[in-house]
Amino acid sequence: MSERLYDLATLQDIGGDDPAFMKEMVEMFATITPDTLIDIKQAIQTENWQQVGSIAHSLKANLISYGISGMKEIILQLESCSSNEHPRAFALDNFAILEDVCSRAIQQMLEDYMLK
Repeated sequence: MSERLYDLATLQDIGGDDPAFMKEMVEMFATITPDTLIDIKQAIQTENWQQVGSIAHSLKANLISYGISGMKEIILQLESCSSNEHPRAFALDNFAILEDVCSRAIQQMLEDYMLK
């Protein structure tokens, strides 16, 4: 069994361990996050660094709530990519990590909550 890339303890505290609530929250994350990642990628491709930072900032709260492992530093890097000397390469490298981890975490959640 592979390492869990998420921890829904915060959501379980909010939802009182209600299975229907948890399923709904997993479905919502699995639906919204891929679209958010597409938005970040498009902002990187058009070199709209303010938008990259803004979208990354909005994603940060979800990643924390869903306990997505190790993404705090990546999000902080994306939020600040406009201050980097080579923002495109910098953003693409960080985005690739973010996209990979989020995709695998979503896959794990869907399997764990029997939604796939």
